[in-house]
Amino acid sequence: LNDALYLLHERGKAMQEAVPVGEGSMIAVLGLKTEDIYDLLQSRKEKNGICEIDNSPLFSEDFENDVRVNNWLDNWSVRQDSEGNSIYCNETSSDWASFTFGRDDWNDYSVSLRMKFPTGYSRAEIYFRINQQFYGYRLSIDARGYAELGYWSPPHINLGRVLVPVKRDEWMQIQLTFSGNNLKFLFDGEVVDEINDDKKLNGLGGFGVPPNSEVCVDDIVVNKI
Repeated sequence: LNDALYLLHERGKAMQEAVPVGEGSMIAVLGLKTEDIYDLLQSRKEKNGICEIDNSPLFSEDFENDVRVNNWLDNWSVRQDSEGNSIYCNETSSDWASFTFGRDDWNDYSVSLRMKFPTGYSRAEIYFRINQQFYGYRLSIDARGYAELGYWSPPHINLGRVLVPVKRDEWMQIQLTFSGNNLKFLFDGEVVDEINDDKKLNGLGGFGVPPNSEVCVDDIVVNKI
């Protein structure tokens, strides 16, 4: 309790020192989703000046309740894993299975998620800073552990390639952070590749699976950088 009170006091001092006395304010919002608050702030910024959300994620999805990703082709479904957790898996077919999340004007953000390959050889792509036609950056990773950062406009431009220790039917933690022109790829918490590129500065996030592949994902979190 003493530590909590001290931290609360220091936070208050830092907030007060950030702006002149009598300027600025803070409000608590209950009952709205983070992305709805973000939309409201974006619509009011030009008129009312700077207004930002705190450290809350821009987007999060654990698939335990209503699914909030854009799955237009309806080829993903919620399943239960061996521990009773809800996870999101595609239906294996001869076509791509993709979904998106977020906003076109997202720029500097990180995407983290858990994913696994339940069966044999499969491949998946994580999208970031893409448009509605999926043009933008992507990380392609397969069940053998080959991971490739690239940019699709088209054509596809390879930006980096590494080998990571993927194990079949075991969860792996993927994180991508994009700030300015700096992109980092983290695998299970370790930076395994880093590039600088500025072909596209904003866009949606998403996930895709090519034909005849099966992938499951969970715990998608997007944070503003």
